Amino acid sequence: MKAVRINEWAKPVQVEEIERPTPASDEVLIRVRAASINPMEVFVAAGYGRNMLSTPMTPGSDFAGEVMEVGGEVNHVKPGDEVYGFIPFRGGTFAEFVVAKGSEVAPKPQSLDFEQAAAVPLTALAAWQGLFQTAKLQKGERVLIHGVAGGIGNFAAQFAKLHDAYVIGTADAEDEAYARQLAVDEFINFKETRFEDQVRDVDVVFATIGGDVIPRSFDVMKPDGRLVTSGQMEGAEDAQRRGLQATGFVAQPSVNDLNEISRLIDAGQVKVYITDTLPLEEAQTALEVSQQRDAGRRKVVLSIK
Repeated sequence: MKAVRINEWAKPVQVEEIERPTPASDEVLIRVRAASINPMEVFVAAGYGRNMLSTPMTPGSDFAGEVMEVGGEVNHVKPGDEVYGFIPFRGGTFAEFVVAKGSEVAPKPQSLDFEQAAAVPLTALAAWQGLFQTAKLQKGERVLIHGVAGGIGNFAAQFAKLHDAYVIGTADAEDEAYARQLAVDEFINFKETRFEDQVRDVDVVFATIGGDVIPRSFDVMKPDGRLVTSGQMEGAEDAQRRGLQATGFVAQPSVNDLNEISRLIDAGQVKVYITDTLPLEEAQTALEVSQQRDAGRRKVVLSIK
C-alpha cells in the first residue's frame, strides 16, 4: 500500500510502498479515503518528536474511510461501514490503509463526504471534551475562546453557541469575518486590543494556545471561573492562589462523543470548514500549506483515492 513516510527528521516526507497492516482482535482495518493535517503532524515532520518517536514512520491521526476487517472484540462497526476517527500518538493515517483500535472508530456523519469527515475528529473532540467534560460549561455562561478561528476554536464556538453560551472570541483582524460566521457575540482583534481591557466576568476561558494569554485570562474570570487549555499551561500556581480552576487537557478518542458530534453535524447544527484538499502524493506540499501565515484557520485534507 502507499503511505507517507518520515525517513529523516526535518526532511521532506516521501510516499512509498509499505506492507498493509493486519488488525488484532480489538482493532479495525480501514481503507483510508481522507486524512486531515493537524499541528501535531507538522511538528512531528519537523522533528520535534524525535525524542519519543523513531523513523521511518507514517504520520497522521485523523481519518475517514471504509471498514475492511474487524477483530472479534469489535461489534459497533462492520465491513463496508463508512467511519471516521482519530489515532492518538501512534499515527499512521497518511496511508491507503490503517489499523485503529475499536475505541478510535465511529460511524461518520452521513451528510459529510470523506474529506469533510476527516477534518472533524481530533479538533471537534478537543472542543467537545474541553468545554463540556473538563470546563463543564453550563447553559447561559460567558465563555472566552482564544484562537476562535482555529481548528479547535471554531468547533468550540459552535458547540458553545448551541449550549446557549455567550461567546467572546479572540483572533487577528483577518479572521473576523470567519469568526462572525460562527456567530460569536463579541470579537476581539488580539493584535490591536488587550482582551483584558475589554472583557469581564467570564465563567469559562477556553484557550487553544498557550503562553501569556493564560495568566492574563485570570484577570477577566469570575471568582469561580474555569480555564482549560489544549496548549501549554502557564501560571497554574497563580490560578490556585486566586481560587480559580486552570486545567490542561488532551483530547481522547471516544465513540460516544463522536456519535454525538455526528448527530449535530447531520442535523445541520454544526458546520465543518476545510480550506485545502490535496492528493496523498502531495503530502509534503500539504504540510507546507499548513504552515502558511494564515495557518490558524487553515484545515488541509489529504484525499486518498
